[in-house]
Amino acid sequence: MAFKPQYSITPETAKSLMVIEASRTAVDRLPISPQLIASLRESARLLSTHYSTQIGPSHNYHLGRAEADVSGFVQYFCTGMADAFSDVRARAETVGGDPRQDKGALMRELRPLQRQALGLFVQSKVVTAGELADYLGLAPRQGRDLCAKWTAEGFLAVENPSKKARSYRLSARYEEGLV
Repeated sequence: MAFKPQYSITPETAKSLMVIEASRTAVDRLPISPQLIASLRESARLLSTHYSTQIGPSHNYHLGRAEADVSGFVQYFCTGMADAFSDVRARAETVGGDPRQDKGALMRELRPLQRQALGLFVQSKVVTAGELADYLGLAPRQGRDLCAKWTAEGFLAVENPSKKARSYRLSARYEEGLV
């Protein structure tokens, strides 16, 4: 039996579709470099994937019904896509044509644990290995090892080199570019 979904366009779905089109049009009219376009596409892909994969309690959203009413999913998907497009539009308008303001490329260089650690550096410019370990939910020794590794890689810089009170900050490249 062929899948023939039933759906209706609600006012909320129509509004979301208009937001998507307005955002797309606005981004098309901005003077944007090819590097920023690639970065925005990646952001949109990641955001749309996030919204499109959270559809319900079952992997089979329609639960086997060939003529299912998918209005709820269509509305949910369009609302999520409108949010994603609005975020991309806001980022494009903020950055404009200046690729130096685009933080996406720098963020993609980081591993997930490093991205998570950025939250701590937003709160405090200088941290100890113990604070980093607590923030990331690691053992103190793992925190020290991670700080040493990230310092060698250029993600962190030693702020206070003493043995007892050693502290770290983001390297200048990441501090200027991300925080």
